[in-house]
Amino acid sequence: MGLEVAQVNVAVDLFERAHFSLDHPLVTILSDTPPARVVLFTLEPGQQVNDHRNNSEVHMLALMGRGWIHLGQSTHDVTAGRWFFCPPGTSHGFGATERMIILATIAPRPRSWADPADSVGC
Repeated sequence: MGLEVAQVNVAVDLFERAHFSLDHPLVTILSDTPPARVVLFTLEPGQQVNDHRNNSEVHMLALMGRGWIHLGQSTHDVTAGRWFFCPPGTSHGFGATERMIILATIAPRPRSWADPADSVGC
């Protein structure tokens, strides 16, 4: 699981934490506290995180690469440095056209990964 950072200071090199798989996108939980879950998504070209919804707001920052993101009915280009906001209940998903890293903050933290009422994929 990720780091529980509610009571400690932590400095993380996100690029050192970024690992990739040719089989599927990788998800690394960096922090998982009641106020927010922070997740690093790494994707190879052609991989995607399917559209899904959750009951939290989602902030996504592209750290590296290129791709696309669906936010509701809109599709946007993803390039390093672009930030995206997804209100609670809004469908969202993304895919890579080149190796890509997305840092996502999901607030408040979903109750569990397996609870479809909270989240599918986040």
